[in-house]
Amino acid sequence: MPAAVLVVHDERNTRELAVAALRDAFLEVVGFDDPLKALDAIRSQFPRPCPGHASGVRSWQTERCRAVTHGANEAAWN
Repeated sequence: MPAAVLVVHDERNTRELAVAALRDAFLEVVGFDDPLKALDAIRSQFPRPCPGHASGVRSWQTERCRAVTHGANEAAWN
């Protein structure tokens, strides 16, 4: 089963603290220091494009932008 939660943060201590807190809450969690590595992990677990899209290009581009910008200006990419 894939991890239920992905924590992405470039500061190691912050990332490890968040991962530990989520594990203490009995969640399956994986930490990443690079948003693109996290996106690759998501792609490996869910290789199909989102429903309603002819190809996965738009949906993966949208998710990549969300991962990199932490949701900032999300509407600009849709």
